[in-house]
Amino acid sequence: MGSGQVKIVFFGFLIDFFKGREHIFEVDSPVKIRDLLRKISPNFNFEVVVVVNDYPATMDSFARPGDIVKVFPHIGGG
Repeated sequence: MGSGQVKIVFFGFLIDFFKGREHIFEVDSPVKIRDLLRKISPNFNFEVVVVVNDYPATMDSFARPGDIVKVFPHIGGG
C-alpha cells in the first residue's frame, strides 16, 4: 500500500478541543484512529462517535491512506 493522506474532521466542541475542524496526516500504512487523535492531543481520553468513509467505526479501527474520518461528540442523556 502506498502513502497518502488521512483527513480527520471534527464536529461540535471537538473543533475547539482539537484546535481546528480538520487535520490531515500523511500515512504509509494503516494506523489506529486513537493513535492519530492522540498525536493532536495527548490528553484525549473521552467517548466519541467515529465514522470512516461514512461507515460506523471505533477508536480501534484503522484509517488508511485516502480515508476521511469524522469524529463527533458522544451524545447522551436521560
